[in-house]
Amino acid sequence: ATLRGRSDWTKHFFVSAALTVLSAQAPSDAIGLLKEELDADGGSGFSFGDLMADRAGTTFALLATGDDAAARAIQARLGGGFRVGDFFPEAADLPEDIQDAELKSRYGGVGGPLFRVYAAEVERRLWNCPAYRALAAARSPG
Repeated sequence: ATLRGRSDWTKHFFVSAALTVLSAQAPSDAIGLLKEELDADGGSGFSFGDLMADRAGTTFALLATGDDAAARAIQARLGGGFRVGDFFPEAADLPEDIQDAELKSRYGGVGGPLFRVYAAEVERRLWNCPAYRALAAARSPG
């Protein structure tokens, strides 16, 4: 199984979703970020696409298990089939293969100015997914 043609994104999505269900959002997000930092240190490189897959899985689990109403809403949505774009935004154009030296010099490291620009873009795309937008609206008061 792949997400947007990539099997690694499927793994990121479901591992992050499972970690969120077993623990909470913050540890899941932290583990995903740590994995990318380790990849930057001589591995495949830091990937904002992988980070997107992590955040999409965390968000899916968080919204689907937040309460009974959210669980029923996501079950109803999935009853009509799983449409990737509803849960996982385009990510192929996000920077990938970023080694540690570039992550530090160009992006300012994790939390640096350019890093924050791309992290905000990940969040913007994520919350523009139809399923997350609808579920978040259903959970918001008023």
